[in-house]
Amino acid sequence: MEVSWESSVADSINAIYLLFSAYLVFVMQLGFAMLCAGSVRAKNAMNIMLTNVVDAVVGSLSYYLFGFAFAFGDGPNSNPFIGTHFFALKDIPTVSYDYSFFLYQWAFAIAVAGITSGSIAERTQFSAYLIFSFFLSGFVYPIVAHWVWSSSGWLSPNSSSLLFGSGAIDFAGSGVVHLVGAIAGLWGAFIEGPRVGRFDAFGKPVAMRGHNATLVVLGTFLLWFGWFGFNPGSFNKILVPYPNTTNQGNWTAVGRTAVTTTLAGSTAGIVTLFGRRLLIGHWDALDVCNGLLGGFVAITSGCAVVEPWAAIVCGFVAAWVLIGLNILALKLKYDDPLEAAQLHGGCGAWGLIFTGLFAKEEFLIQAYDSGLDGVHRSYGLLLGGGWGLIGAQLVELLVILGWVSITMGPLFYILHGLRVLRISADEEVAGLDISSHGGYAYNTHEEEAGPRFYVFDKPSVAIHFLKNLNVENPLKDRKKRKSPMQRATYEYLRGNILDVFPEYKKDAEDHLSKVVFLRLRFFMHTFHFLLNQISLCLSNNWLPRLLGNQRMVAEVARQPKMVAEIARQPVPLLVFMAINILGLCSIMENPKNP
Repeated sequence: MEVSWESSVADSINAIYLLFSAYLVFVMQLGFAMLCAGSVRAKNAMNIMLTNVVDAVVGSLSYYLFGFAFAFGDGPNSNPFIGTHFFALKDIPTVSYDYSFFLYQWAFAIAVAGITSGSIAERTQFSAYLIFSFFLSGFVYPIVAHWVWSSSGWLSPNSSSLLFGSGAIDFAGSGVVHLVGAIAGLWGAFIEGPRVGRFDAFGKPVAMRGHNATLVVLGTFLLWFGWFGFNPGSFNKILVPYPNTTNQGNWTAVGRTAVTTTLAGSTAGIVTLFGRRLLIGHWDALDVCNGLLGGFVAITSGCAVVEPWAAIVCGFVAAWVLIGLNILALKLKYDDPLEAAQLHGGCGAWGLIFTGLFAKEEFLIQAYDSGLDGVHRSYGLLLGGGWGLIGAQLVELLVILGWVSITMGPLFYILHGLRVLRISADEEVAGLDISSHGGYAYNTHEEEAGPRFYVFDKPSVAIHFLKNLNVENPLKDRKKRKSPMQRATYEYLRGNILDVFPEYKKDAEDHLSKVVFLRLRFFMHTFHFLLNQISLCLSNNWLPRLLGNQRMVAEVARQPKMVAEIARQPVPLLVFMAINILGLCSIMENPKNP
């Protein structure tokens, strides 16, 4: 049968639209990479960049071999749980699916693994990334995609037997993509536990901010750009006119979807800006970026079926969901370097519920029935559509939580049991870049450019010491600076201060001299205390008075260059550290003594 030129042109334009949307979604991988790199410490930047590359390449193979078949493999023996055709793209293209559709869905699949990677960053063995990325992209995610997006899926709004007369509406994947990746990451982070030093001995969180805010903001804008392929592109076709209209079709719905996406993200960003300002007392760019992304995640489910004003409501609530879950995570001592579980999980779950409350029937018919007349669908509860849609949304939320838990949870437990999940404490303190990848991401890294001022032959000793000392960051707030002993101990144990606070590079020598002076004064206090105890035991009171003289400390302070040179010698520092630990143990055992 000969195809008319009008149909050929329409098919070509639709194919170009879908391919362009796939390219936009793939750009989100670059956004993820930049966001992740900026959100971790500099010593782990190369590792997190490599994991983003691995997510793409491993996901490509697994999704090609069987992921696409599990998700969209409809055929004579198709079932509502899993696809059974199109393994390795056999028999593709068909009337329903072609290569451009595969590429678009592949871009979604690799995004899921990227979400999970962020939750377990800075402490995971590289081999574990290879295993879970292959399994998640090739099996766990495609099953959920089949349930919701395949015409034979049991949750699909295009199924012949609709759940609750509605089916679950997850247009671009708040649940299918974001919630799946978040639950997988939640299990991984829970099983691994928090990073070394993330919480002190009293359970209080210790800030571990990312090393580069510029990369975070760049990644956020790249993700925003890619979301215009993620959400509007999910129509798959743009040249679909609606019956009984002269100027409406999928092209109008695509434009509206882009508007709702922008409004939800922008609202969440501004609410997060002011909300965090009230909580922490300053304007935080990184929190705004996460809030913005939380709004995008939430609107992804209902982006095509809600009014623009409803998108503002969606973004407003999403911001507070993210803020609340971050507070809860700290109370539960849950450590997620990128807040991926809170952002993609919490906001994704809210997005599913939001769609069940605010979906408009007219837009539902346009998105799923090409605007046909005489079709009726269950719509948002708050708009008078009944309980059918909200019920289906809650079912989707619960089954995703259960399915990902029973698949990814045991996988992470097995990897943990085989000791291939988490790196050792020594390697974690040194950084994954140097311990696993042969060097740092930046050539100007201080530990390559010059001598190390802080030497530990066994980092685990310093880790144990830090866990038993309640020391806060003395540079975070000038009004909350601790005593010189605590300040020196903090800087001594937290590693090279120049890596954490690059603004000190201009006066590195002066700063180093000051730190070493504080160390020596700490030593004098400790030594004074030990001898004071001995003198008290001997009932002799002349020794404490004699040792109260601080002339030695004053003399050392007048020679900063000599002190800085001493600090470069590893043996005196190691000896001094051992004395400090012994002395501090005595102080901790007798905290009430002077």
